[in-house]
Amino acid sequence: MTAGPPARPSVSVVVPFAGSPEAARELLATLATLELEPDDELILVDNSTDASADGTQAGPRAAIVRATERRSSYHARNVGARRAGCAWLLFVDADCEPTPTLVSDYLAEPVADRVGAVAGSVRAEATGDGLIARHARSRPYLDQATFLAEPRGGFAATANLLVRRSAWSDLGGFAEVRSGGDVDFSWRLQSAGYVIEHRSRAVVRHRHRDALWPFVRQRLRYGAGERWLARRWPGRRSLGDIVPAVAARLLASVTLALRRQREPALFNLLDAIAFGAEAAGWLLGNAPKRWPRDRGAPGRR
Repeated sequence: MTAGPPARPSVSVVVPFAGSPEAARELLATLATLELEPDDELILVDNSTDASADGTQAGPRAAIVRATERRSSYHARNVGARRAGCAWLLFVDADCEPTPTLVSDYLAEPVADRVGAVAGSVRAEATGDGLIARHARSRPYLDQATFLAEPRGGFAATANLLVRRSAWSDLGGFAEVRSGGDVDFSWRLQSAGYVIEHRSRAVVRHRHRDALWPFVRQRLRYGAGERWLARRWPGRRSLGDIVPAVAARLLASVTLALRRQREPALFNLLDAIAFGAEAAGWLLGNAPKRWPRDRGAPGRR
C-alpha cells in the first residue's frame, strides 16, 4: 500500500474585522471559499464597537469572537490568536480576498524550523475606475518582497502573513497599537533568531482605498505608526526620509504636467499628498482609541 503525502500542519485563519453587519456577511461569504482541512479553523474577530457580526451566520467551520478592550486590529489579532488551537496562525485582513487555495499554497512545501513567519503576496484587486483606484494599482503598495528587502530592517505585513503559533507566543503577540504593529513584530521576531520567508504563490487580493479622504486618513495613521517605530527602534525610521519625498514628488508632478502627461502628473501629486500625510501623521499618537463605555460585552462564542 502506497502512503499518501504527509499531512500538512493545521492552520487557524484569523481575520480582524470592524465594519457593518452587511460587510460582516460579505466577508464571511468570501472566507467560506477557502479550502480548509478538517483540523483547520476560521476565526473572525469582531472589533466593531456595536458588535456588527452578531447574528451573522458564521458557518460550520467559522467562529466569531469579540475583541473589546482596544479599538485596534492588533488587539483583535491577539484575541484571535489566543482563541486559536492550530500550529500555525494565518492573519488575513478584512479588506483582502484570499484565493481559495491560500492555505495549501503556503504549505505546499515544508517550512524549516527556523522560520517564524511566512509572507504571502498582496495584489491589488482590479476594481474601480477613479483616479485614486488607478493610482493604487500603479504603485507597489503592500509588496511583501519590497518590505522584506528593506535595508534597515525587513518586515512583513499582516494583510497576508502565516505565523508559527509558538513564535507568536514566544514574543507575546503583537503590540496593540493603531499602526506599525506588524513591522515591530517582524523586527522582534528576527531579533529572537527567527527568519521570515516569502512565498509569492500564496496570494490575497487587497481592496485599496478608492476615495481621497480614506486614502489620506490611512497615510496619517501610517505616519503615526512610523513615529512610534522610530522611538521604539532608533535609527530605523526618520521623518527626514519622508519630507524630501514630498518635494521630489511635487517637482515630478509639475514637470510631467508641463509635458502634458496628465495621468503621471496626477499620480505623482497623489504620491506627494500621501507622503505629506505620513509626515503630518508624526504629530499624532499611535495609541488605540478608547473603547466606548458600556460596550465591552464578553464574546458570545
